[in-house]
Amino acid sequence: SVQGSLYRDSQVSNQTCADRGFNLKGGSDSCFPGLKTFFREREDHAVFLDEESKALSAFQATHKLSAREAGLMAACMCHPDSIALGLIGHHCEGLKGLLGAWVHRNPETKEELICSEGPLSSPGLGLAAASEPTMEFLMQGRDTVSPTSCAQLGFPVQLAAVDRCLPGLSMWTKENSAVDQGLAKLSMMEEKLATPRNEVGLVACALRALKALP
Repeated sequence: SVQGSLYRDSQVSNQTCADRGFNLKGGSDSCFPGLKTFFREREDHAVFLDEESKALSAFQATHKLSAREAGLMAACMCHPDSIALGLIGHHCEGLKGLLGAWVHRNPETKEELICSEGPLSSPGLGLAAASEPTMEFLMQGRDTVSPTSCAQLGFPVQLAAVDRCLPGLSMWTKENSAVDQGLAKLSMMEEKLATPRNEVGLVACALRALKALP
């Protein structure tokens, strides 16, 4: 996400927020339905909002975006059923013509594997950002969507014109699929991390789609 830098070292654990000392309710998250926020101290809420604002400004400066473009990216990549997208979704056409891309990395080594690309106004980018905290979260949770193409990120080979898992997106690799090491390593990671619960997740879906390619 646009403010993904705030969560770069975050991890999901089988605990409640209260178990970890966060007892003050902050309300529902505006970007991800069903997600609730909690804080340790009352003043932490204001600090968190300030850090979100700083992260948005840093993203805007890094990618040379206008304040409007950065703000639209932050809202338009939220979950399709989110409060944020419900309030501002009709403005997402303002991103029309702009591409977004993100690189799937190995969560342990940070090695780049494959790249997904699509219009910034596409719901697919929002779905990707809202990956479930399972194996897919491990592989995508630290990825950041950039307002650029996969080719500019070092993935010039279009593997699939249409991503069968996320409509509106396309998949790109560094080399031909027959020799691309990123694909091979992605497959190995899927086997290593897969559980019965996430057999239909984004990564597993992508791998099944690749096997179906001619």
